[in-house]
Amino acid sequence: MAGVINLWENFLASRSEKTREAYEDALKLFLAANNYPDAPSAIADLRKKRSADEKFSNFLSFLRERGLSPSSIALYSTAMRQFLTLYDVTINPVKLRALTPRRRLVRELRPLSKDDLTLILPLMRPAKRLFVWFLFATGCRANEAARLRIRDLDLDADPPRAVIESEKTYRKRVVFIPKDLAQALRRWIEGKSPEHYVFHNERGPQYPLDVNHVRSAFQSALRRAIGLRRDPSNKGWMYSLHSLRKSFKTVLQTAGMDGLMIETLLGHDTGVDRHYYLPSVEEMAAEWRKFEDRLLLDFEKRAKVTELEDKVKALETQVEVLMRMVKLMAGDLLAALSEGPAKDRARLSTERLGSELVAIAQRIGPDKVEREDLRELLLTLGGIYGKIKKD
Repeated sequence: MAGVINLWENFLASRSEKTREAYEDALKLFLAANNYPDAPSAIADLRKKRSADEKFSNFLSFLRERGLSPSSIALYSTAMRQFLTLYDVTINPVKLRALTPRRRLVRELRPLSKDDLTLILPLMRPAKRLFVWFLFATGCRANEAARLRIRDLDLDADPPRAVIESEKTYRKRVVFIPKDLAQALRRWIEGKSPEHYVFHNERGPQYPLDVNHVRSAFQSALRRAIGLRRDPSNKGWMYSLHSLRKSFKTVLQTAGMDGLMIETLLGHDTGVDRHYYLPSVEEMAAEWRKFEDRLLLDFEKRAKVTELEDKVKALETQVEVLMRMVKLMAGDLLAALSEGPAKDRARLSTERLGSELVAIAQRIGPDKVEREDLRELLLTLGGIYGKIKKD
């Protein structure tokens, strides 16, 4: 039976050191699980009795009893399948799949940064935009926010707040609303009934937003703003609506808020601490005020700044185009001035061009440039240029 050992050793020689160690451990565990003294005895018994399915089942049970993780069991199972295949010992693949525990892949959602969120929000419709903003600013779960009615808001309190019913424990808790979001919510609910939903669909305030629709809109905005990326487990996207809840927690943790306060705001069961100490609403409000600035998005201000920046960039591009045109036209004008018969007409055209430029420049203030003025300038320059070329 020396060939048994040699074949296995030759197989392991083609593998990395780490894989060799894992496969050797797997064989030792297989022998221990079935009370085999050595590998040659195991191969002889399996070939003679055709009991590979039973022995493999014993092996997997042995691994589970030792508390190995599904990933480790899968690794050792692969090792032993390779071992048995080398010696023409077959096992039922259907039974094997049924007996082998599935590896649990944990989805790794990541918090979304404030900067990324301010890029995403302008790409969403008003109701969904407010909904997503609310999730970030309060740490609520999506289904909790979807059930929120106007009567649950107290935007005149200091600080503004909302009463949320926990999706998991059905306990009610108070969450606080940053002043920028509170201002946007005041405008949003104006003229609506206390029984209306805060976040409603296009049919009217009697109908709550569908969280699945919000999720789709959020993913679409993500794709356009920063791109979609799979999480390390490859089970889903790196960012989702639940990332906003993680963002809320991360922002407050980083800022130094008390951990019990954060868990209470999130609606988590605080375990033993709940029986000994539960902070009052006013205590939480006082603590929350210290960190409110960290939750401010100033979304509307940022949107205006972004709009102005876009206008400036567009203006710079237009000015660059105009300057290139003027330089080209100036070259042709100089050439026309030197041609003798067209000299007087070119001079008059040049003077007219200068007067038009001065007039348009006076109408355009230093803080604003209208596209119509630029279009007028282009038409004027083009007309003069055409006449000179024709003459």
